[in-house]
Amino acid sequence: MSNASGSASWLNDIKTWKMWYTEDMDGKLVEKGRDDHRHLAMRLAQSFPTLISEDHLRANRIEFITSSKHRCVDSVKAFQEGLHRLWNVQ
Repeated sequence: MSNASGSASWLNDIKTWKMWYTEDMDGKLVEKGRDDHRHLAMRLAQSFPTLISEDHLRANRIEFITSSKHRCVDSVKAFQEGLHRLWNVQ
C-alpha cells in the first residue's frame, strides 16, 4: 500500500493511517465499543418503547443473555448502563 500513487486525497489518508488497535486489546471491549452499546440501548429503547421500557427494566422483565467471553459480558454491561443512564436507574 505504501507504494500506491495517485492524487486522490483519500490515498494519502490511507497511507498515513495509524492502526489504533493493538494486540493487547484482543478479546477486550474498547471504550468506543462500550459507547456504541450504551447508545444502541438508548436508540432501541426509544424506537421500541413497549419492548424496552423503564417499567420493564425496573421490574426485571428484560433478560440479558451473554456468553462467558469477557468482551460479550462487557458488551451487555455497557448496554445495561445505557438503559440505566437513560432512565436514571441505579
